[in-house]
Amino acid sequence: MSFSEVKDEIFKQTQAGGKKTFSESTFNKLTSAMLNEVGYEAKTVKRTKDGEVKEEIIKPVDEFRSKVIGTIAKQAGVDKDETEKLIKEYKFPADTPWYPIVSESLTNSMEAGKSFVTLSKDDMVASLSMETIPEQVKMNGAPGAPEAEKKPVVYGEHRRIKCSSGCPKWLRKGQ
Repeated sequence: MSFSEVKDEIFKQTQAGGKKTFSESTFNKLTSAMLNEVGYEAKTVKRTKDGEVKEEIIKPVDEFRSKVIGTIAKQAGVDKDETEKLIKEYKFPADTPWYPIVSESLTNSMEAGKSFVTLSKDDMVASLSMETIPEQVKMNGAPGAPEAEKKPVVYGEHRRIKCSSGCPKWLRKGQ
């Protein structure tokens, strides 16, 4: 099944009342389908120094396959022709465990103090970052309950992910 077929299938299931919650197996299946789509193109948007918005087509799958499959094959002593064949024809199984790698890569990057910025699209810009929330006491109770009925709950120090995503500058219109 092609990447677009897998993505459409997942979308149709969700629209037909399927769960919208995260599914590791669905994520792995979709990622494998994308990485098996040799020639996959992604459209990104960049703003030039003079403020012009420029669309760019990138081929992340081809780059990934070349760097990962190609490098492993070359280091294993596989000849050039066979390496090229592997880069073009190898199929990642649908159950390849992409999720733990992606999740840990993002988490470790944010733990190191870096934000993660998605590739800009013509209608979307977004970044993720991590922040530490200090221990605090909150008064919890039923909505609208009097203060006397609320009970203190201690929330220990914890981390959370912040998402920053707004209207891209190139879509903002002045009045």
